[in-house]
Amino acid sequence: LGGSQMPDVFGRVLVESPSFWHAGGRFLEDVRRHTGPWPERMFLAMGTREFSGTRQEKRPDVDKLLSDYFLDCVHILEKRGLRKEQHFDWWLQEGAAHNEADWARRLPTALKFLLDDWGEPVEDEDSNAGSVHPSEWVRDPNTGYLFHPHSGWHYDPGSQMYYHDSHGQWTSYHQ
Repeated sequence: LGGSQMPDVFGRVLVESPSFWHAGGRFLEDVRRHTGPWPERMFLAMGTREFSGTRQEKRPDVDKLLSDYFLDCVHILEKRGLRKEQHFDWWLQEGAAHNEADWARRLPTALKFLLDDWGEPVEDEDSNAGSVHPSEWVRDPNTGYLFHPHSGWHYDPGSQMYYHDSHGQWTSYHQ
């Protein structure tokens, strides 16, 4: 987990469809051994059909093993003091596979959790004008939408839709 190695750099981390089986289970072992600080916010997500949902061969035993690894990871993080819906949230999505469509379905929920408290622009110390870090979203107090000043995108957390002037209409992320 890069975020656990440098939480001051990676303050908000989305761990999407992690490879629990890679390198002999090293991911879970790294989480288990980590004793330092964690990122300010972390969202962990995957589906219950990570293996079978992307292959001809159906292996419910492997899907269950991966889901168990996921829940083990959640349990380890909670034992380390990360609390659901405070600085840590997770989603084990029933029936979802290891693919872009399922990741896109979870992305608005992850972004809302990870970015919900970012609030107003921060002052740039190198300038007299206010500015926003390129990765920050700003909440418009009039509409409640999130706005990303560097990309021009608007996001409505209520409908989970996005808008950009160049498109001229609201759209879902995965269209």
